[in-house]
Order: sequence, then structure tokens, then C-alpha cells
Amino acid sequence: MENNRNFPARQFHSLTFFAGLCIGITPVAQALAAEGQANADDTLVVEASTPSLYAPQQSADPKFSRPVADTTRTMTVISEQVIKDQGATNLTDALKNVPGVGAFFAGENGNSTTGDAIYMRGADTSNSIYIDGIRDIGSVSRDTFNTEQVEVIKGPSGTDYGRSAPTGSINMISKQPRNDSGIDASASIGSAWFRRGTLDVNQVIGDTTAVRLNVMGEKTHDAGRDKVKNERYGVAPSVAFGLGTANRLYLNYLHVTQHNTPDGGIPTIGLPGYSAPSAGTAALNHSGKVDTHHFYGTDSDYDDSTTDTATMRFEHDINDNTTIRNTTRWSRVKQDYLMTAIMGGASNITQPTSDVNSWTWSRTANTKDVSNKILTNQTNLTSTFYTGSIGHDVSTGVEFTRETQTNYGVNPVTLPAVNIYHPDSSIHPGGLTRNGANANGQTDTFAIYAFDTLQITRDFELNGGIRLDNYHTEYDSATACGGSGRGAITCPAGVAKGSPVTTV
Repeated sequence: MENNRNFPARQFHSLTFFAGLCIGITPVAQALAAEGQANADDTLVVEASTPSLYAPQQSADPKFSRPVADTTRTMTVISEQVIKDQGATNLTDALKNVPGVGAFFAGENGNSTTGDAIYMRGADTSNSIYIDGIRDIGSVSRDTFNTEQVEVIKGPSGTDYGRSAPTGSINMISKQPRNDSGIDASASIGSAWFRRGTLDVNQVIGDTTAVRLNVMGEKTHDAGRDKVKNERYGVAPSVAFGLGTANRLYLNYLHVTQHNTPDGGIPTIGLPGYSAPSAGTAALNHSGKVDTHHFYGTDSDYDDSTTDTATMRFEHDINDNTTIRNTTRWSRVKQDYLMTAIMGGASNITQPTSDVNSWTWSRTANTKDVSNKILTNQTNLTSTFYTGSIGHDVSTGVEFTRETQTNYGVNPVTLPAVNIYHPDSSIHPGGLTRNGANANGQTDTFAIYAFDTLQITRDFELNGGIRLDNYHTEYDSATACGGSGRGAITCPAGVAKGSPVTTV
């Protein structure tokens, strides 16, 4: 039967702009010293510090044409060298370098999360993660094996990237082929059975062509937790044509697979501030903490994901001061998981005897089976020029993007209760089975933007920008009939229980 129908389309327009001011005052002592030197000697002496591998001076995003120090935004750039030295293997670890950015979320009522759960200034920023300035989709852990640097902007970023969290954005810059050959390999071992290897090979072919290959493999357990583990593998080949010329073409591909055992958490019994959920369970107030190594899930718990991304970027230098870039990207992220969580309410506790060691809590199965796709084409033009004595650094462009998501309906998974102090995870309730009750969404976005940095004097700059987004969304869904609880619907006459029925 037909499961879906179109939901009335919605069309949105958003207009975002900003203005910033950057003022620098040269120290008087420095100016006097320079003047005295000029009078004493006609020789011109230029002093500059060596670029730091730990503090990149320039954003890799062409939308930000000025050095980081002259950008009127609160921007932090985490370099590849910092990522290597700290052993930051994923985005969550790398962001520990940025004050005000948190990467932990435990949830409540038995709910948790997977992937990079990023909070910035107290608000969820997980949907404002970009790769090379293009929105990255999916709630997965992002490895840094193919990352050149990570750029974090605090504050509204709607002018830069369109709809995003009001607290900021994160942009991961991918590694690209270079015009020098080299090999960088690493192997790491650590506690909790941590094993990781990476390989980065860059090879120049001829005068203007280079290829690069990044490979990664990692297996580890979570320290202090039984049965919680992470396993992922990735490969990222890329090729560049025209390096050192006015016309450059970059082709990139990224493939990452992950096979993890998620962690649904532990009871808070015995922790400071804990209070039993009812008078009948007051014995829990004095029964002591549970062993934090215990795993309250099942042997069927899993979190699998696959990421595939293909990118083509062409750059053309119109002249020494003007460059046009066109980027096309297709990306797909598939993820499905079964994660067990415990429910600690009074109604979820079973008391066979007065001994708390015999008490059990009910478990719930959090499930997800989703596929996200994005197809985008973005054109950007950057130019540096003067109007009279005022310098301009202009960045302007247009973007076309289509994002689609399918949430596959799955049959419910029933789990037995678990002993509070002696959990048994060696049960196999089975995996996920789809029931056809799917939800589908599609968003098409057109955007146009322009930024300009005006250098009025050597110490006075004015920065401003404007962006217009037009996006159109369609959505449809179906629900398996005959269920129970909130959101359940009755099966129409002649329709078998569990059949998908259109609801929106």
C-alpha cells in the first residue's frame, strides 16, 4: 500500500547581516623607535615572526579573507600540529582546546546520544558542524585523520553558513594534496585496549599534479566501562591538478565506517544528591553506589554508521587579486543503533524481597535507523582591490543545496529487567527489523551572500556582510498501527496490526 503522501510545502526566507569593527593602535614607543631608526639609517629592516604551527594566522575558509587577528569574530583555530601532539583522534577531543565548548551529554529519562554531542555556551551546536564550509549531516563521531585544522566561531554564524545554532559553528578543513612529497605514519597503543594507526602519503606527479592518501584504523574500549567499545576505519584519497597554476582542480573522496557498542549509562544511586524515587524504595538512599564498571545494556547493543563523501572543487585565478571557486559535494551518512537505557522511576523498580540486591529496574531500547544525504554546489568569488585610499577584501557567492533524510520505522524491541547491583548483559533480544513506517524529509536551499572588509587606515578596519537564504521543505511519514502508548493509532478496517499507515 502507499505509505506516504506529500505534506504541504513550506517556504522560508531568512536575511542575516552583521557589521564589525576592528581597530588597532600602534604603540607610541614602537613608532618613535622606528622613526629614530629611519633617520639614523636609510636601510629598510623588515622584521616578522616565524608562522606558528600551533596558531594558524589565516582561516582556510575563503569567506574569511582577513587574518584571524583582524577578523571581527571570536574565532579559534585548532591546527593539525595541535591535534597531532595532543592525540586528539576525533572532533570531540579537538574541541577541548576551546573554552566555552562542551562535548558531553548524558540525557535524562533513559535517553542518551551518540556521536559528537557539541554544546557551545550552553546550547546544542551539533547541527552547526561543517566540513570545508559545507554542512555535515548525521550524529556520528568525526575522526580527525583527514583534518587540516578545526575552526570554531563563537556567536551567531547565520551570515557565514545560513541556518545554524545561535551560539556558534564548527568548520573542519580537509587535507588536500600539496606540491611536496612526503609520508607521515603513526601507530599508537594505550590503556583500555586502545590501538590506532594512521598513514598520510602525499606524492607529486610531474610539475603540477599531486595525489594524497589518508588511511586510519582504530579499536578501543571505554576506560572503566565493561563491554563499551569503539571501532572505526577510514580512507580518504584525493588528487589535485594544476598546482601552482591559475587553474586548479581538486577531487576528494572520504569513506568512514564505525562499529561501536554504545553506553546507556549507569544508575545514580549512591551519588551525592541522590534521592529514592518513592518512600517504598527509600532503602536505596543507604544502599551504596553501583559498580561504575557495570554495563546495563545487552549483547545486542550496537551503533553502526557509514559515511561516504565525494567532493570536486575548481579554482581559477582571474588575476593576482581575484579568485573564483566552485565546489560540488555529495555526501551520505547512514546510521542505525540499538542502545539500552535503564529507567529509574518508582514504577520501573521491582522488589521481590526487602534485599536491594534482588531489586531490578526496567530497561528500554532506544533505536535509530536513518539515512541522510546532501547534494550541494557552491560558487565563491574573492577579490582584493582599492577604491581611492580604501582597501577592500570582498567575498561573495551563491549556494544551491538539497538535503534529504529518511527515518526508517522499526519494530519495537522488548527487553527484560536488569538487576540494579548485579546486571546481566548476556542476553540477545535481537537486532532491528524495519516495518515500513518511514518518515521522509527534503529541504532545498538557495543562498546568496556578500562580505567586505574595508581597510580605511592601517589601524582602522570595518567589516560587514549580508546573506539571503530561501529554503523549501517537504515532509511525509507513516506509523505502524495497532501499537500502544502515546502516538499509537488504530488500524483501519481490514489492515493488519503493525502495517504502516500514513499520518502526515
